[in-house]
Amino acid sequence: MNWRMFLEDYAPSLHYVKGESNEIADALSRLPFTTSIKDSSYYSVIEDCFDIAPWQRQRQLITFETINKEQLKDPYVRRLQEYAPDRLGMLFEDIGRKTGPDNVFTETDIIDGKTRIIIPSSLRHRLCDWYHETLLHPGVNRMYDTMRQHFTWPKMRETIAELIKKCDACQRAKRGNKGYGLIPLKDVETEPWKDIAVDLSGPWKATIDKKIVIFHTLTMIDVFTGWVEILPIDTKKKEHIRDLFEREWLRRYPRPSRVLYDLGGEFDNYVFRTKLVQWFIKPTPITNKNPRTNAIVERMHLVLGDMLRIQLAKQHEHDRPIDDMTSAAAYAIRATVHGTTKYSPAQLVYQKDLILRTRVEAETELVRQRRQAAIIKNNQRENKRRIPYKYKIGDYVLILSRHLDPKMQLHQGPYQVLAYDSNSGTLHIQRRNYVEPINIRNVRPYFGKTSKT
Repeated sequence: MNWRMFLEDYAPSLHYVKGESNEIADALSRLPFTTSIKDSSYYSVIEDCFDIAPWQRQRQLITFETINKEQLKDPYVRRLQEYAPDRLGMLFEDIGRKTGPDNVFTETDIIDGKTRIIIPSSLRHRLCDWYHETLLHPGVNRMYDTMRQHFTWPKMRETIAELIKKCDACQRAKRGNKGYGLIPLKDVETEPWKDIAVDLSGPWKATIDKKIVIFHTLTMIDVFTGWVEILPIDTKKKEHIRDLFEREWLRRYPRPSRVLYDLGGEFDNYVFRTKLVQWFIKPTPITNKNPRTNAIVERMHLVLGDMLRIQLAKQHEHDRPIDDMTSAAAYAIRATVHGTTKYSPAQLVYQKDLILRTRVEAETELVRQRRQAAIIKNNQRENKRRIPYKYKIGDYVLILSRHLDPKMQLHQGPYQVLAYDSNSGTLHIQRRNYVEPINIRNVRPYFGKTSKT
């Protein structure tokens, strides 16, 4: 291409000539390969035109000739020659030969007794890159075991681990089983009606009486007691959501201190926030999967889905079956004893049982202690599967894609960390032209590309 661009300045007319008719040899097709080609001062026309050196580094394994040349300059090989010559051997590229060129030094391992080729420091990254690329980016153990069959050098596993840690393709493509950064303990709710979490669930798609029905629900729950309202909706307009929340919760129950909601447009808007401020309630938007906020809502949505599907197995005689199904689900949740608190939401709210006319003395302090113990236990279990890591301003992170992603998307990023709240585990990252809060559950550190030697 370089030659063509140079010649095009003269506006030549190019015509194909068969080789047998081409009496004047050109440099590209008649380049003489003599012994002088091995001289470092040799100027290769082919390499200049086609730039084959990078291709050779990435696609071709290192030759015995190259290894031997670098071994003669390598400090580790020289130390072995001086202090442990009995561990050194010689391996020929042509295995049947015992003398001549194309040979490399080998080292006999003092533990397993196996003989392996010594790779000098100047070629280690190049060889690792070749194996990593050719074998489609194996992990540290698999790549080490593969290379260890034939090669050796000091701290070989550390070299491979550092390369894989910084590999751009591995970081973007591989899911991994462990997260980075320990999840902080979430706050324990201390009293009823203080924090209310709201969210939308759905769309739910069901076949009822041979008719397909699609609907959403507005779910509202008191974080301490677990008392829930589940309301089917046919529109997600922010004005409708605002009015429904005011009518069905704020005008029925004690005024909360905060309302927790996600960053969806149905709640994170001027209309909804203004209504909360009018009621002297603090709007509290959250990030996805934030350990301090609406885990109770996500769990309740899983239970709600099971309860709705259970009801599909029977005939519905009501004119409005969706209203009946969601109402029945809300009643079931209110009347069922919670696994952590050992009380039902109704018992915590009314000191009464919803099924029997009995009085239940629910101890608020005991509930708080049980929640605290459950939070600590869950936090310890989750952090066992995570790698300790301290995020700091200036780091770069990737936004994780799901493990079972049918679109086979790569992790997004890297994005720079602008701030980190260790109390909530929330990062603020620069994403395109805006700042986005995101929980550390949804990211992993980006360590950059490995340098190639």
